[in-house]
Amino acid sequence: DESIDGGSIIIQRAVDVKDDDTVETLASRVLEEEHKILPEAVQLFAEKRLRIEGKKVKVLPKR
Repeated sequence: DESIDGGSIIIQRAVDVKDDDTVETLASRVLEEEHKILPEAVQLFAEKRLRIEGKKVKVLPKR
């Protein structure tokens, strides 16, 4: 899938939505979490520990 954010989900994390959130404050917290999990996803890919089957992703154990 060539669309942005349109491919399989490798890692995701929940982000709290606060009562006083604006689009900007929520987007900032989401981006902060994305910056934390992106290196984890890249490492799994580099270690060949991802098996993508359609839209599902399986994380394989370390060898």
